[in-house]
Amino acid sequence: MNVVVSHWPANAAVLAVAADARWRGGDLPRGLGREVAAFYGGLCVVVLALLSPLAYWPAHYIWVRSVQDVLLANLAPAFLVLGAPWLVLRRGLPFRISRANGPGRCPGPGHDADLRRAARLARMPALTVIAFNVAWCGWHLPALYDGALRHPAEYAAEVVSYLGLGVAFWLQLIGSRPLSPAWAPLRRVALLAGTVIVSTLLGMVLVFGYGLAYPGCAGPGTAC
Repeated sequence: MNVVVSHWPANAAVLAVAADARWRGGDLPRGLGREVAAFYGGLCVVVLALLSPLAYWPAHYIWVRSVQDVLLANLAPAFLVLGAPWLVLRRGLPFRISRANGPGRCPGPGHDADLRRAARLARMPALTVIAFNVAWCGWHLPALYDGALRHPAEYAAEVVSYLGLGVAFWLQLIGSRPLSPAWAPLRRVALLAGTVIVSTLLGMVLVFGYGLAYPGCAGPGTAC
């Protein structure tokens, strides 16, 4: 029980109070109730991964490190994508970005269509999924895996890449208002299946090959 109740920093309590006050304070755009709930769910997952015992015990237990990685790279980005924060963020833009009209113009009726066209041009499903899997496997290379525990800058880069590429990855699979996936459902299933295979192989290495790949860790349930 001490593993669960200890090592909670004060920052987690402050963020929880602030989020609760914001939620109860209202001022939410109409029709975005589900998106807001999903977005706050994603933030809660990030807080759980970075400001809880899950942020302390990865230096001691390899299985806790694996749980933290899954939360940051998969679960939190999925909730953030479902939360569609760009629906609110784009309202703060004082101008539309368009090569035809130039900056400084007010948004017009075709603003949403411009955003969708730009999003389709920017999204490259196959390359995005490849980049996600390369980063996922790359951060599990022994040198980087151990270095992230010892160097804060490297750890911060790992977290940012997990969250950023995770959001891009889930955008390809489930979309997020007003953006829709570029590929048909069957192709998206293939992308997901390929990622599951890569993660399964990596999980097998973590479970069965930790003695060779990660000699600094005595085992999946023992201290590193």
